[in-house]
Amino acid sequence: MSVRVPDASKLRSTHLLLEQREVERRRKTSKQAERIERGHPYTAKAAQLPANRLKNRYVLPSALSWVYVPILRPPTLNTLTPTHARELKSGSLSLSLSLLRSSPDPSAGPHPDSDIYPYDANRLLLPKPIHGNDYINASWIREPDFQLPHPPRHDHPSPHPQQQTWIAAQGPLPETCYEFFSLCINPDPARRPRVIIQLTAWQEGGREKCACYLPAKVGGVLEFRAQGPLHVGQSTRHGGGGGDHKFRWSPAESRVRVTLESSHAGPVHSSSGRRPATSSFYRQNTLLLQHVSCGDAGPSGEVLSDATLTHYECIDWPDRGTPLSTEPILHLIRSAKTAARTIQPDAPPSPILVHCSAGVGRTGTLIAIASCEAHLHRLSHTTDNSPPQNTNLQLPQQLFGLGRLQALPSALDEDLVAHTVDFLREQRVCMVQTEAQLGFVYKALAESAPSPSEAVHV
Repeated sequence: MSVRVPDASKLRSTHLLLEQREVERRRKTSKQAERIERGHPYTAKAAQLPANRLKNRYVLPSALSWVYVPILRPPTLNTLTPTHARELKSGSLSLSLSLLRSSPDPSAGPHPDSDIYPYDANRLLLPKPIHGNDYINASWIREPDFQLPHPPRHDHPSPHPQQQTWIAAQGPLPETCYEFFSLCINPDPARRPRVIIQLTAWQEGGREKCACYLPAKVGGVLEFRAQGPLHVGQSTRHGGGGGDHKFRWSPAESRVRVTLESSHAGPVHSSSGRRPATSSFYRQNTLLLQHVSCGDAGPSGEVLSDATLTHYECIDWPDRGTPLSTEPILHLIRSAKTAARTIQPDAPPSPILVHCSAGVGRTGTLIAIASCEAHLHRLSHTTDNSPPQNTNLQLPQQLFGLGRLQALPSALDEDLVAHTVDFLREQRVCMVQTEAQLGFVYKALAESAPSPSEAVHV
């Protein structure tokens, strides 16, 4: 299969269409939408419980690049930027919704609508609740299982590799580092990640993007104690009663010890210019986790005494941006998948945990590239390499259901990237956050596709 990078106009149209669909999901997710029945695919009520607000990483309004404005009649063209108005009049934007660049006051503080909430249907549960609370801002992510046009070739050593399961998570807060690592000592091997990919720096632009959970040098040790939200009453800011419930962090009798056993630079160098040309795009670390009791009485329930992790620390990928080269990301993905299989070759397949700051932009971009590349690999090893005719990519069966959005327009039937990104957004909001990141997915796939002699076009 070959993947072509769309021109600027086509990329813009595809991005806006995907954003339009995201508007509909976000409306259904909004906490004002109380009429949504329990079990609706886009509800995120657990994340919005008062006890769990402490655990969500708030996004400043200045980080929101788009505000959604309905275009109902021609006069509303006056509300658009001149560039968008020209594009709409010329027909290059044929959507019922357009987007306006927002410029909110950064000093206004967090805005509740800017939160990234995991959907209830596929949110992760902590393997051992803390103070009865099992919430963590992380989502199970499945790769799309698009139907192959022909059966796989059985003479190939890996004709249809097992699909990778992913965990998309926000970067931990200082108080949630224990619960973040508790995912990696889950007694269930199928739910226990053995590989972590970190796509953000600890700080960017003078703001904390992720709590520093990695020792500074090889042999260094950090310890994190379990903490959970504890109800301490109600606020009285609204007068005589009925104020908001108040919670504070309260320690629990468990801790995790993290030892950095080894660290070495990845083989692919960055070309973005933000670092010297000799610096690597990522570092590959080996971590030892040890679950430790804080008191005389050990924690209840079966837990692992220790676990070994492979940790990839991405050095040079800016928030809401892209690397200049696709090669480092492709190398990182392949290395991580190999590590996930070789740490414990006889163990059940394990998920790969990916996080940036909010766990959607850079995280979604990497998972989209990995998912598309896996599908290209399967297509290039089918029994018939002739180009399939009218190949329609539909959502896999596990995401059909009442209340979900309609299928993408038929004009995108053959667009693997658009279908994959839309599929990921069915599982976590805002995956692949910007137009530039969407374009980067196309670019990475175009450069990773099989040779022309093997190519099939969809």
